[in-house]
Amino acid sequence: MAITEIMSRAGAAVGALALAAGSAAVLWLTWGWALTQAGYDGEGGTLTVAECVVSTYDNQELNTCTGVFTPAGRELSTGRVTLQTADELYPEGAKVPVQRDGDQVRQPSGTKAVFMVGLVLLPALALGLSALYLGGVALGLLDFEGKQVGIIALGTVGGGFPVLLVVTLFAAIWNSLS
Repeated sequence: MAITEIMSRAGAAVGALALAAGSAAVLWLTWGWALTQAGYDGEGGTLTVAECVVSTYDNQELNTCTGVFTPAGRELSTGRVTLQTADELYPEGAKVPVQRDGDQVRQPSGTKAVFMVGLVLLPALALGLSALYLGGVALGLLDFEGKQVGIIALGTVGGGFPVLLVVTLFAAIWNSLS
């Protein structure tokens, strides 16, 4: 084995570890946020509606409700909250199951969950697959050619642009669902 191949495999191993760590970090840092945004994480409870209005945001009509939040299993409310994107205009006094995050509450939404999970998994998957490829090169399981390692490294760095485009697309779709 030539010294250049040893050095290239060592570089591929370092790259594989860095990409694997990046993939894990993306999942770890964004998973809870994604579930919260979709209304599946946070403190569960009930919104007792005081008022619902139709508001306009970015030329889009949204149902916004305010009221008090009562945590699950308790009888006393813990303060005023706002539901920015209510499923409907609820009448005063309606009890709506929600998840609280600070002074915001969210209703669980399967559609939003699918988009948010996709938004988290897409970059993690791109980084993870690149890590697998470089790991295979480092272990000698894949045919070694410096050209291939250069292409995958360029693809990983250049892959940030397509990921950014996909994230922008998801953000636009998310905005239309909110």
